[in-house]
Amino acid sequence: MPKPTLVVPLRPLARVACVQAPVPTPYGLTWAQTAGRACVVCGRRLTSGAVSRGWIYGQHGAHRLDVEVWCCPAPETR
Repeated sequence: MPKPTLVVPLRPLARVACVQAPVPTPYGLTWAQTAGRACVVCGRRLTSGAVSRGWIYGQHGAHRLDVEVWCCPAPETR
């Protein structure tokens, strides 16, 4: 009989504007996020008013994973 596992509920993330949230690492980003078509923080599709968050630098062996990332505009400008 397997041992029961402890399930800990996760706290909901605080509501922070995407422009203020920390930028993730390049590992695990979707194709749309690395192509600049989706917000790097929340994953929503970007249209007008996107804010550049700069470049994320990464490497996997000999392969460079550098990508320019964008995020949703500040809530007051939506």
